[in-house]
Amino acid sequence: MNPRLIPVILGPTGVGKSGVAFELARRYGWEIVSVDSRQCYQLMEIGTAKPTPAMREQVPHHLLDLCPPDHKLSAGEFARHAWELFLNLEKPLAVGGSGFYLRAVFEPLHANLPHNPVIREELETLPTPTLARKLKAEDPVTAERLHPNDRQRLLRALEVCLAARRPYSELIAEPPPDPPVRPFYVGLRLDRAELTRRQQERLEQMMAEGFVEEVRRLRDMGFPKDLYPFNAYGYRELYDYIEGNCSLIEAKQLILKKIRGFIKRQETFFKTLGEIHRVDAHDRQKAIQAVKDILEKHFPHYFE
Repeated sequence: MNPRLIPVILGPTGVGKSGVAFELARRYGWEIVSVDSRQCYQLMEIGTAKPTPAMREQVPHHLLDLCPPDHKLSAGEFARHAWELFLNLEKPLAVGGSGFYLRAVFEPLHANLPHNPVIREELETLPTPTLARKLKAEDPVTAERLHPNDRQRLLRALEVCLAARRPYSELIAEPPPDPPVRPFYVGLRLDRAELTRRQQERLEQMMAEGFVEEVRRLRDMGFPKDLYPFNAYGYRELYDYIEGNCSLIEAKQLILKKIRGFIKRQETFFKTLGEIHRVDAHDRQKAIQAVKDILEKHFPHYFE
């Protein structure tokens, strides 16, 4: 079976891709599939810039709120969810800037490595040094490759070893299958000065919408700040502010610095993707029209 071609709108954080995608999906009856490494987590609304309830009423959005913040969604899990949607929705439109999940969905991936909740739960009770020793006994090759303090990867590798009764390194040495989908990339871009201005504006808007209160609720619910989803910009910085470790001004400065670093990594990743149909995003209406023109040429059935 030939892989299905999927339109993907991508771009750095804050470039406006979600707004462009929403407007086109609303006009033409498409469904949006979020390829975002943080919007898939529940209770993280403002800091991940999830579409509002009103937007979700107008346009179906998928791969939001899949799990709580204390469950680390693996790349394989995410890819399987995405593939099912892409193969069954009539007119899906992918939107995202997360290199981790874009790679998981559109590049060959060992998505079928075993999961065993019972084994995982038992491993979660062990301290990190014990996990490192156990992995060295089960799979010295992987243990050598992983940092002994990388708890999440140690957990996953051990879970696979014990569930499959084979070393993780042997399983991933086997060629992974090609994904059932392939991407058609449309990339929104802005010059660095305008992107920086929009990031500052966006952060102030998130603060006005209650970002601090959102983080405070997560803290009050008992979620520790070192959870994987909270390494998204803003969450750990605002945890520190709430706990009195820095001022709000300092937290905002750290958030903007983290965003700038993230955007640089995104731009580096985009350079590895091959052909991207670039669209200038300075004028939103012109960007919407330009993206429409590109997609209409390559996906005419989306406009029927």
